Amino acid sequence: MAKERKQFSRDFKIKVVLAYDSGVSAAELARQFEVHPNVIYNWSKEYQRFILKFFLGRSRTPDC
Repeated sequence: MAKERKQFSRDFKIKVVLAYDSGVSAAELARQFEVHPNVIYNWSKEYQRFILKFFLGRSRTPDC
């Protein structure tokens, strides 16, 4: 029987990523929130791409 994958809310992922970005180790967060450290790394990368895309938008030059 195959295991079902856990699904995490967006708010939960952001909470974990912000803790990771503030300097808490992925290993510590993995133990605390019961997720694999690689999951945290992936969430962090995804979050950084989203933030970059959000700020850059369609234009790559700032409106001054």
